[in-house]
Amino acid sequence: MISFAKVFSVIFHPVFILLYSFCFYFQIDHHQNYLNTNPSLFISLFIFIFIMGVVFPLISMLIMYRSKTISSLSIPIRKERLPILSLVLIYYSMIYYVFWNWNNQWANSLELYLSFLFGGIITLFLATLITLKWKISLHSIAISGFSGGMLGALLETIGDWAYVYNIEEMMIYNTILLLLIGLVAYSRLILNSHTPKQVLAGTALGFTIELTCVLQHIHI
Repeated sequence: MISFAKVFSVIFHPVFILLYSFCFYFQIDHHQNYLNTNPSLFISLFIFIFIMGVVFPLISMLIMYRSKTISSLSIPIRKERLPILSLVLIYYSMIYYVFWNWNNQWANSLELYLSFLFGGIITLFLATLITLKWKISLHSIAISGFSGGMLGALLETIGDWAYVYNIEEMMIYNTILLLLIGLVAYSRLILNSHTPKQVLAGTALGFTIELTCVLQHIHI
């Protein structure tokens, strides 16, 4: 079980969630989501998110580890998480700004994903404030935010905003995401990385904010 928990924690490390969410969102087949029919454009956006949302944070973590700013790449010490969270917040804000410009150019086709990105910025900001005094589960925040945001996108696209052509497929994917919340939380508890309260708090924070932002189209 320990080995399973370690592998699961790596696969669903918070740094990878933005990349997963991008791929998932554009699997929703509706009439305004033309990016899923444009492979070259999708690949370009994927590479951009990969560099800004995955490569840059990982390089930053490695530099901090080599300079002894953090004692471990898993960042188990609460105070050591603060500089990482601050940098990731900056990277996410840059991603959001670029997507905001693209959304205006592409007839608001990125509207829901823009709300998801904005929800991520709010969540990261609150997680940073909480980390000043208390260690909250970032894994739980990330996977629950992913699930909440994508559930919000699905619920919104079967409403007045658009029509989903692959509704059954998306329902299956969203069900899997909900199950992953429990599996990731269990993995963190098995590894003694967090207490139940820290996991529950992270789950509630990520899921609530992302679901609300996407359903209500909240973004700047």
